[in-house]
Amino acid sequence: MILLTISESIDIETALGMIVLGMTLGTIVTLLIIMSQQKLKKHELNKKINNNSHLYVLDQVNKQLIPFLPEFLERYNPKDARFLGNPIDLIIFDGLDKRPETYSLRGNSFKKYTIR
Repeated sequence: MILLTISESIDIETALGMIVLGMTLGTIVTLLIIMSQQKLKKHELNKKINNNSHLYVLDQVNKQLIPFLPEFLERYNPKDARFLGNPIDLIIFDGLDKRPETYSLRGNSFKKYTIR
């Protein structure tokens, strides 16, 4: 660091050079701090996204296992439940397992099949 005493005199060009140098160094330090903060925020965001995607997959798996929970088995037959996903998790067709017909919907046609 350069210290000047009152008795020393400097010319205007040197003073301006020192001011420009100080401003340049200050700008560089500020940019380095901003870049490191952005990198840290990006890392935290990626970590959060990975945790959320992991939780989403676990949630989808858990929803598919609902028909095998004891509370569900007390009221419904797991074969009557169909998993849809979003926004509806399950549809329960009460008595579907006991019916001999299966209905299929494809596009605009509706066909009925009999299982023997």
